[in-house]
Order: sequence, then C-alpha cells, then structure tokens
Amino acid sequence: MILNKSLARYFGNEEERLVQVDEALLDLGEHSEDTDAVLLALEPSWVNKAGIFDNKKEELKILLKKLNLNAVGFVLTTEAIGQFLLKQNPFYSGVLLYIGVNALELTVYRQGKQTRSLAVGKSDDIVLDLKEAAARLTKENPAASKLPANLVLGSAILDDEKLQNYHQQLLTQDWVQEFNFIQPPVIEIINQNELLSIATHQGGKEVAQTSGLLSTGQTPALPLKETADQAKSVKSTDDSTALSQKDSAEMTSFGIPMSDNLTAVNGTAVADPASMRQYRQQNQLPGRAIPQTPKKPKKGLGLFGARQIKMSAQSSASSPVKNQFTQSPKNDKKKLKLIALMGMAAGVLASGLIYFFYLKNNYRVLIEVEPQIDVLTKNVIITLDPDIDQSDPKEQLLKAELVVKEVADSDTIQTTGVKLVGEKAEGKVIIFNKTSEDKIFEANTVFKSGDLEFSLLEGVTITAAAESEDGETREYGQESATIRAADIGADSNIAIDLKLQIEDFSEDDFTAKVEADFTGGSSREIRVVSEADQQELFVSLRQKLLKQARDEFAALANGDYTTPTEIYQVIIQNYNGEIGEELEELALDLTLGVSGVKYTADDLKLLAQEVLINDVPEGYEFVDEAPEVMSQPIESEIATSRVQIEANLSTTIKATVTAETVKSLILGVDYQEIEQILTSQSTIKQAQIKLSPSLVKYLFSIVPDDQERVLVTVN
Repeated sequence: MILNKSLARYFGNEEERLVQVDEALLDLGEHSEDTDAVLLALEPSWVNKAGIFDNKKEELKILLKKLNLNAVGFVLTTEAIGQFLLKQNPFYSGVLLYIGVNALELTVYRQGKQTRSLAVGKSDDIVLDLKEAAARLTKENPAASKLPANLVLGSAILDDEKLQNYHQQLLTQDWVQEFNFIQPPVIEIINQNELLSIATHQGGKEVAQTSGLLSTGQTPALPLKETADQAKSVKSTDDSTALSQKDSAEMTSFGIPMSDNLTAVNGTAVADPASMRQYRQQNQLPGRAIPQTPKKPKKGLGLFGARQIKMSAQSSASSPVKNQFTQSPKNDKKKLKLIALMGMAAGVLASGLIYFFYLKNNYRVLIEVEPQIDVLTKNVIITLDPDIDQSDPKEQLLKAELVVKEVADSDTIQTTGVKLVGEKAEGKVIIFNKTSEDKIFEANTVFKSGDLEFSLLEGVTITAAAESEDGETREYGQESATIRAADIGADSNIAIDLKLQIEDFSEDDFTAKVEADFTGGSSREIRVVSEADQQELFVSLRQKLLKQARDEFAALANGDYTTPTEIYQVIIQNYNGEIGEELEELALDLTLGVSGVKYTADDLKLLAQEVLINDVPEGYEFVDEAPEVMSQPIESEIATSRVQIEANLSTTIKATVTAETVKSLILGVDYQEIEQILTSQSTIKQAQIKLSPSLVKYLFSIVPDDQERVLVTVN
C-alpha cells in the first residue's frame, strides 16, 4: 500500500535537482526516514538495451550518495503503463502516446501484443509530432492494417492542465484520414499521480518478490483503477545494502543487472549520516532527517518516582458507638427518608435489571452488506452471416440481413491521352513499264520511299515497252497517276524526281518517279480520352461512393446497425466521351448499389450475453441483462456477404451473497470481529454493522445465536 505521496517538483539544474528531490522526500513525512531503499522510475530516453546511459548513471550515483539513498531497481514509465493496460485487458488493442522530456513515444498493441514502438522528437505542437510518428509507421510498413481505436495519453512531466489541453487538441483531429486509425479513438489520460501509482506498485512488487519479501502469488494492493497486480517490468539489485534476499540471484531491471547499471561512487551508494548533515549545513538545505541512534532511557524513578505512599500501621482504637436514633426525636424522620431512598434505589435497580435482561434477549444486529462488483470483459471476433436464421454463440455467428443502398455522384478529371491528327500528302507520279506486256496497277497499290508509304488512288494501265524503229533503243511504256501518303505529316511532302519502288516489283520491270513536289502533308497532337483516364476516374469515384455508403450505413439508428461489405453493383456508368475522342476533360456519372449486412443491437447483446456467461466466475451473476458492446468492422479485401467485426464485450457482475450465508458466518461472534470476518470474504466488498437499540454496544459484545434477531440487507 502507498502511505504517502509528494508533490510533483521541477528543477532547472543539478543543484536545484538535489534540493527538489530532498524536498520531495520531506513531503513524505516520517515514513521516508524508515528506509533508504528507493525505486527509480525513468524516462525511456535514459535507457537502451545495454542499460542506463553512462552520463545518466553518473548523475544518479551522485544524487543517491548525497541523499543517503540506495537504489534497488528502476522501471521504465512506458513499459509500466503498457503492462498496466494489458493487465486490465489481456487482449488490449490500442496506441500508447507517451510524452517525455525531449521525445514522443508511440507504442502499438494488437490483441494483447506489442507490435510496434518508435520515438520522434518533441516540439510544441503535439498534433504535428503525432502525424510524423503515424507517417513513419505507414512508411515502414505500408501493408499494415489501420491503428486500433483506443488511445492512451500519458506523461510524467506534464501537469493535468497541460494534459487536458493536449486531450482537447487531439479530439478535434481527423483520425481516419490523417493518422490511419480505423475510426476515431477513445482517448484516455494517465496523469502524473496515476503514473506514480502504476510505477510504484509494479516496481515495488517485483523488488519484493525477487527479495523474498513477497511470494510470487501475492499481489500488493493497487488503488488506481482497482487493478490487482501489474506485469513484471522492474528487477531489484544484488547490492549488500539492498533489501534482504532468500538466495544469491542477482536482481536486475528489465534483464540488466543493477550492479552494472548503477555502481556506487567509491564503492558505496550510501553516505554516512555525519557527512550528510555536514553537506546540508554547508549548502543550507532543509534536509532529510538522518536517523539518530536513540538514547537509552535512564534508570530512575519510574512514573511516580521513588516515593511510596505508606499506610499507617496503627489502627484506630475502637470506641463504643452510641445509637443516635434513640437519642433524638429528629432521627425518625431521617430514618423514613433513608428507607424511601433505599426503596427508590431498589426499584431503579430492579427496573434496570429487568430492562437489562429484556435487552439481552431482544436486541438486534442490523447488517448492510455490499457484495463485490466487477466488470467482466472479453474481446471476440463475431461473424455477421445473412445466410443463417438463428445466431450461434458457440461459433460466434450473428444472424444478419443483406441490404443494398444506392449511392450516386459525378466527377471529372483532365484527359491524358494524346493523338496525332493532320493531313496526308498527295501528288502525281510517272509509272514506267519496262516489260514487253501491258501492266495494270489496281487502286491501293503501294509505292515506297524508305519508311514512307503511299497508295494508288485509282487503277491505271501501263502499256508495254516498245523497240525503236532503228532497233537500237527501247521506249518504256509510261503513265501518270495520283498517289496519297499512308500516314499524316509533313514527312510525306516528297520532292520532284524522287524515285519510288512499286511494292515488291523489280526496278528492271517497273519504276516510278515523282512528277511534281507533293503538298498537303501536316500533323499536330491533340488531347483525347484514354482507357487509363476512364479507369482512373471510375476507381476514384467508386471509392468515394463506397465511403458515402459506409457513412450512410453508420448513420442508421433505431437499434439497427449496418456494416458495409466490398460487394457492389454498377447501376449507371456514363462517360461524356469515348476512348480516343478529342476531349480536354472527362466526366463520369456513376450510380452504385452497395451491399451491407444489417443486424440489430438486441441480437448482438443476446449473443454477447451467451458468449460471456461461460466466463462468469463461480458465485457471481449478471447485474445488467444487456452487456455493453463496442465493435468495429475488420477490413477485408475479399468481396463476401459474411462480415467480421471485432467486438469488446463488457458487463457488470455481482457476487451472489445471501442473508443466510452472512448469518452463518457471524452468529455467536464477537461484535468487534464482524466487519473483519465479512470483508475477508472474497464475495463481500464492505459491511456496515448497527445494533438496535444502539446503547447495547456498551452492554453486549456477542452477536445473538437467534437468527431472527440478526437482520441482513444485501444491497
């Protein structure tokens, strides 16, 4: 148990630190003088895997020596909070945001396991610091799921006002978009006072267990949030000045030997009382009182000294007594008065005795008993199944109904497709026939010049070559024809007299040449609709509509809840341009039918009760018929009508205490022992005892054996 706490104190340099620590010890009062053993709660920035940083070691050595203290262990504040959360809920999922002196520590827990921890530098803007930490988490593991919807804000250096200020800032943030949370989280605060209790009990328990002062099964009381024990996060030291141990095993802190982490200056961590008093006088410190050797009491007179009260050994001589009643007339009246007074006294005594025995046989004991009340929690995965008619608690299946919601919207994007348009070059060519037979070239016959191709617009017949009259020369048959370039562009504007090849014919048989320069060939690029443009616009608008459907599903009330699925149907999909069409901006009108799984809150609570009933401890019963359920959907990339939700079930349970059970424990028991007997029962939280009438507590100390005279009320 915690006997006392000091105020939170702050310092600016080493001298101020010594003074403030000393003042904090003085705040604790006389209890702090009974021991020199201390447990250190350290910031995460003070420790690495090898132990406490060297510069921090030296600071602690000097501080401990000057204050006549002996460190028996240390606990990291972040680990203490984390284990505290896991003890409350072994399947805890959430984020711990710890604000230290120079850094902001972010720790992620999923289903009772720590999955990630990182630190970022601390600035004056907690929101920017948290964004940086969330961005680093996403960058390191882009495939990781969204963060769970619980956030604990803790600090050992900030006062309540500053923590509340940060809490208000965080409440206004967009947690889903900005910080990658699955939904806006529930934000809890662990302030300086609560953190002190957590660290003290966890560290104290571990030191006591390792030292043999506390068995492993024992757990010190922890007032903060009524938590019974904390996880092991601190080990104690094997120093000879530390708490006694049952064996020689060296105590450690997080697996790091304290003897390696905090070796005392000059071989000892404790200063002698005379040196400490001299130090305080020189530095004018108010001082932690150094215990002095108590002085032995002097042998002496005792409470009454040596005086003795002596009784006279002489007895007074007996002398005859005269009968005064017979010697005076007034004695008759005195005798009558004396008889009357004696009669009244006898009457009062008789009445008192009668009332005494009446009370003894009729007084009642009234007992009000408050049973132990606890909260039973459980994390489960529940499957919403629209294909079943009845829920199955054993398989954690909840009956549901498949519903469809139509959502529609429109959006536009700039087109990114590029298309080349223009004119094809055209001109006249002369075709030569060098063979002895006429040749017909059909329309679309291909003419080539390098990579350029042209086609004949109309069919043409070329006469055969003929011998000259003298037989010495040969005249080729020739004919003019019009050809057109196959592709657009100025490259096809070829010059006069350029020779062209006709398809695959040999130049010895057929040739062609440009009769005049070709003209008309030109080209330019235009923006057109591409397939990628249509796909991008569809995906973007689809995601927007799916989010809209989820929001509308979530807004439904009247005891019904609807969880969206990944199933949807395209009802309307209209683009304002086709692929390849010249267009600067592409627009889409889209209507989707999005499927959701609807279930009722009553069905969910009935299922939760059936799931929890097997976890109710013996001797307890439900207080509330309907458990409280906090749920959130589990994201899935599979399009299915069966949806899973992660649910945190909680309900209040109360110990079953009966009046007969209470009576059986206290009948015939001493009145002073009743409360201790009852509250020692694990099922009873507290008890109040009254006697009726109240004055009998001065006369009787035993509870009557008659059950009818013991009235028990169970709240």
